[in-house]
Amino acid sequence: MASLQARGLHLLLFYSHSFWLVLRFYWHSLSHYIGLDVHDTSLLSHQRLLKVGFAITIEPGLYIPDEEQYGPYRGIGVRIEDDILLNQDGAEIMSAGIPTAIDEVEALVGNSL
Repeated sequence: MASLQARGLHLLLFYSHSFWLVLRFYWHSLSHYIGLDVHDTSLLSHQRLLKVGFAITIEPGLYIPDEEQYGPYRGIGVRIEDDILLNQDGAEIMSAGIPTAIDEVEALVGNSL
């Protein structure tokens, strides 16, 4: 029993540390609803079941803290957002035509980087 408890404690500490590490670089939710009065509102639960006709985002991100240890990457944030419409067939990626590959984005912004 003691080894089981030790293993459980180890896993708890590992996942607890991993969770806080993720929060350090990614501090918002993965998705939100799109539409009138629904962007980032606390009035709609993230536990709500999705239905046909709902529009949502899927937007992973990476945010480097503005700290010296991160060198030239400090203070940079990158988020790629896809906009999804749930339909009878599954989902339509409404943002499918927007460039996301590195070379496409670099070509789009030119020397602005």
